[in-house]
Amino acid sequence: MLLTSVKNNIKSILRDPTTILAFIAAVILCFIDGFDWYTGPDGSFIDTEIFLNKGIADGYARQTFFGFVNRPIHYLLFPFIAIVIALNLFKDKRTEMYDVLSASQMPFRTYYISRLLSYYIISVVLCMMMTFSYEICYIIIQIPPEAVFDWIPVLITQAVAMPVMYTSVVWIPIAWSVFFFSLTGNHIIGIVVNGIYRYIPLMINGFVYTVGYHYIHATTVGCLHLYVKDWIAYPETQRFALVHRLIGYGYPEGMYYTSFLDAIIAYLTQIVIAAVLFTVSYFLLKRRFQRA
Repeated sequence: MLLTSVKNNIKSILRDPTTILAFIAAVILCFIDGFDWYTGPDGSFIDTEIFLNKGIADGYARQTFFGFVNRPIHYLLFPFIAIVIALNLFKDKRTEMYDVLSASQMPFRTYYISRLLSYYIISVVLCMMMTFSYEICYIIIQIPPEAVFDWIPVLITQAVAMPVMYTSVVWIPIAWSVFFFSLTGNHIIGIVVNGIYRYIPLMINGFVYTVGYHYIHATTVGCLHLYVKDWIAYPETQRFALVHRLIGYGYPEGMYYTSFLDAIIAYLTQIVIAAVLFTVSYFLLKRRFQRA
């Protein structure tokens, strides 16, 4: 029953014109900046000539290919999946889905889990499609045949980054969207909150940013991001700092650090936050659907 419900829900979501429009918007956002938005540790743009420099090509290539995994999650998934979830749950509420479930004798728990799995599958597929489509274009256009970096550690880094990010960070935009719809019943609130959550690290700094988002928010300066990107090039016991271009905008130097322990804490923190939000959302959504 669960697998059938997941399959039917995915079909329903993909047939919705709003989902198609949101997907088209995600594709446009992915390619709208061309290939100029990847930067190195010093903030300089990564271009073709850098891949011909034997001294720095490996580090820049590793960061670029990790960016292929990270960017769709942070720049595309937050607004995209929030729209999908908001409209899907709002439509279920409007059609008195709780009565339908009672008539079909489907437990609400099965319905709820199937919805979460459907949103997760769609999220991962979207991120993978954006990663590989952009990566193929980037390799063809930006990376010269005579590039001097070693492809093996670059591809290993990307292969490790995908399951790490997909099993932790991807749950966050889903969890916030479901939670705020369950809490308010307003399908717009989850979309707005996801946008705020995604961009709030760019709005604040200091203590809150250093302590909180270093672990809680897997941004480009979070310890999970830093470790997954550079673990293959540094010893596990070594903590390293990132000279990031945000330092020029008021962020203190030396706050960007990581280690294996930091990365594990950040990884588990994403999962715990999502699990708590999903658990609370289950009871809130069940009560809201009963009242609908």
